[in-house]
Amino acid sequence: MPEVGDLVVATVTRVEDYGAYVKLDEFSGIEGLVHISEISTTWVRNIREHARQGQKLVLKVLRVSSQRNQIDLSLRRVTGREKSEKMLEWKKERSKVRGTVAITCHKPGGVEIIKQALMSAKKIRKPRGSEVKIYSIGSPKYRIEVEAPSFEAAEKTLSLAVEEALGTIKKAGGEGRKLG
Repeated sequence: MPEVGDLVVATVTRVEDYGAYVKLDEFSGIEGLVHISEISTTWVRNIREHARQGQKLVLKVLRVSSQRNQIDLSLRRVTGREKSEKMLEWKKERSKVRGTVAITCHKPGGVEIIKQALMSAKKIRKPRGSEVKIYSIGSPKYRIEVEAPSFEAAEKTLSLAVEEALGTIKKAGGEGRKLG
C-alpha cells in the first residue's frame, strides 16, 4: 500500500465526469481516484482532455483509507521534474520478457478452448507489479509478454504463464508447445 506523499505510476482505467479511476502499476490490484479538482491547476472543462483510458500518469498520494480500500490521488500536485524522474526510475526498474507458444484444438468449440487457455495464463498468480499480456501472432502462434519489477520475476512469471496455457489446453483435449 502506498503512503501519503508517495509518487506512483498509474494507468487510467475509467474516466467519469467527476474524476478518473486508475490502477496503480506498482501495487497489484490497488485502484485509486483522481478527483476532477486534482486533475489540473487550471479549470477543467472536459476531464477527457486531461486523462484518457489506458494513459500512464505519475500521481501524488493524498489520502489512503485502508478500511475502505480507497486511495485519493493528485495529478496537479506533481511537478514536471517529479514526473520525468519517476517515469525514468519506473522504466529502469521494469524488465520485459516474452515467449511464443503454439496452441491448437480441433475439438468442437476449439476457439473458445484456446481463449480459455490463454486467459488462464493471463490470470496466474504473479508478483506485485507484474503484468502478463498475450498477443496473437497468427493462429496457432501466440506471444506471451511479461513485464515485472525485476528480470528474475519476469522470467519466473513467463514460465508459469506458459505452463498454465499449455497445461490448460492439454487438459481440454488440445495440443500446445513452447516455441521460444
